[in-house]
Amino acid sequence: MKTDIETARQMLVSALQANVPVMLWGAPGIGKTSLVRAAARELSWPCQDVSCAVLQVEDLGGYARVSENGEYVDQVLAAWMREIPRDEPAVLLLDDLPDSLSLVQAAAFRLVLERAVGTVRFPALRIVAAGNPPELSAMGATLPPALANRMCHVEIDPSPAIWARAIDQFERDPAVQHELRWIAFMLSLPEPLAPPFVLREPTSEIAFPSPRAWHTAARLTAAGVPRVHAVTAACGSSAAMRVAQLLGNEELPAHGAWDEIERRAQEQERVAARLMVLGATVIDAPVPLEKVRPYAYAVGDIAALLPQHVAEALQ
Repeated sequence: MKTDIETARQMLVSALQANVPVMLWGAPGIGKTSLVRAAARELSWPCQDVSCAVLQVEDLGGYARVSENGEYVDQVLAAWMREIPRDEPAVLLLDDLPDSLSLVQAAAFRLVLERAVGTVRFPALRIVAAGNPPELSAMGATLPPALANRMCHVEIDPSPAIWARAIDQFERDPAVQHELRWIAFMLSLPEPLAPPFVLREPTSEIAFPSPRAWHTAARLTAAGVPRVHAVTAACGSSAAMRVAQLLGNEELPAHGAWDEIERRAQEQERVAARLMVLGATVIDAPVPLEKVRPYAYAVGDIAALLPQHVAEALQ
């Protein structure tokens, strides 16, 4: 079942507390790694993440070493594994596990099944794996059935509005915040009007849309790069073409340009134009609420992005 990022966070925290291994699925740049780190911080547990796609089996499973006198064999762990507490809760993120070598997946299987590397055990260790869906994976790979069947699977399909609110909490640049809100409005349009939020199928474009890429586009635009150029560079030309179609040009209506916004709404009779009116309430002040109220029905799940006094006036 696909779920938004906030529901995925709640499920992840609960699974970590219950010591149930988790497999997170989601498109590139969707925020899987950040989600795991945030869940670990919420629980006040240390978090160690490794990219399994570039590991050799010794990097995860360690290797056996015979003592100099030949009397015993001990286990040598990778340096990053020696930082994980043995008997206290900690989170290990096995990133890109589906794209890893089969021997690395075998070592991961032992970690999931026994919380052990060779002779060394980590009884309190919580395991989270992450990867791209097979159709978006570099190798088209998935997990072996025996390993997959021992994990709970969470597929993330984020909401643009929830993503924008989450970004707003740590983004400190007002110009970037404003641009993120505009992006959230455009992404919240019904298909096929909305630009693509995440990569849904393989593409030949070098740049492609993702939450991370849209944030990059917002930062570029806030720094003075023309909007369509910023979206092209960060999210690809297909997303940029959709943005250009929605806006009509590279610039949003200027502050106070309500006649122009209203003309677009009346002429196009499209949700895009109505949401542009609502979007303008986020950036422009003072807000001519009498102009905006007729479009209140178009707010939907993006109401939380509006300033409080505007949201209350539209109720």
